[in-house]
Amino acid sequence: MNCGLTFIGTNHYDLHGEDRLEKLLDYLKPQVITCEFTDERKKERSLIQLKLSNALKEKGIDVPDIQKWLQMPPNSDYELNMCESYSRKYNVPLSLIDLNSPIHKKIMEGNLEKAITQITQLNKDKFHKILRLCERHKGSFIYKKMFDFNSYNKRIIINTNERLPYTIIGERDIYMKSRLDQVRKNNPNKKIIHVGGCRHVVKGRDCNKVNLISFFPSSEVYFLPIADSL
Repeated sequence: MNCGLTFIGTNHYDLHGEDRLEKLLDYLKPQVITCEFTDERKKERSLIQLKLSNALKEKGIDVPDIQKWLQMPPNSDYELNMCESYSRKYNVPLSLIDLNSPIHKKIMEGNLEKAITQITQLNKDKFHKILRLCERHKGSFIYKKMFDFNSYNKRIIINTNERLPYTIIGERDIYMKSRLDQVRKNNPNKKIIHVGGCRHVVKGRDCNKVNLISFFPSSEVYFLPIADSL
């Protein structure tokens, strides 16, 4: 029996993620949305984007190009952007339900430091080559096919999950499960869609480890590439 929850599994680096998620949300028509994000990380994201933008300006990069780069995964956090856009457009409640984990802060700080280091080594020509390369990849059928196989292949995801620490898969999932239970309680008989990383919603995990879908095994799961066939 379906518990009223449907899961959309994403990859945070999916260059086609924004278009795919928009199409899938329009297809599924949620009445309530939850997203694997937190208010704290939302504030940190704005600060990080400001620092990255300033670093690029110091290299003489034009503002439109900076904005274009910041809108590309993983800088964009397209999942949050699309969930907020859908929420505003259709007046659908949105809850950010992930755990404010210290590991996220460490990852974000590490990513920022790495990005700033890379930017300081860039000149304008190299920067625009990166933009053009991303645009070619986004339009490449072969790239998309290879990316989708490596990023959304269930066997690969499950094998990788087994090597991840409990703080990334497990601890957060137990917390998100409690938040989803509350959302369900507050929205009886509503169609609830949760948007989050595919590692958290892939089915078939070993029973000695948990992920979010293991608490709601009867729920439907859509990985983003299915949007291409809609």
